[in-house]
Amino acid sequence: ERLTRYREQAQEKIEKLEEVNGWTWGLLETQWQETYEDFVIEAGKKNSTSFAQGFLSKKGYNLGSWLNSQRRRYFAGKLSKDRIDKLERVSGFEWDPNKVAWDYGYSRLVGYIKIHGTADVSSNYVENDGYTLGSWVHVQRSNKSSIEGYRKEKLEKLPGWIWQKI
Repeated sequence: ERLTRYREQAQEKIEKLEEVNGWTWGLLETQWQETYEDFVIEAGKKNSTSFAQGFLSKKGYNLGSWLNSQRRRYFAGKLSKDRIDKLERVSGFEWDPNKVAWDYGYSRLVGYIKIHGTADVSSNYVENDGYTLGSWVHVQRSNKSSIEGYRKEKLEKLPGWIWQKI
């Protein structure tokens, strides 16, 4: 009888807590969801899912840091399927933004070759739209020893590609 009365009292307390507006049992889940919603809003405003490490949203969430944390958890296999699905539904979201940036630079170089016939780009060359293709090419040349093999091969197959400018 004592145990039954204890359970009833506990259930009453639970019900009272759950009646409080904004009450949640899963604070971390609520915080993740709020940050995610803010990320979606901010990404829509700027038409990009890329945020600087210290970028704070209007609600005060550090979206750059939060995104890096989500990516680390994803690559470590510690991000839930539900969270993965939510992030992948956001237009433009990528798990590896460095790959996206490299692929974009490479595609711009291919476009340059179609016009100029060579991948020999001056390091200070800037495209008409402001893209600093020369800088991208310079970085690739500078990183020859650490660049991934498949990327090295792609660059070396381009007409006029040279690793070292004279």
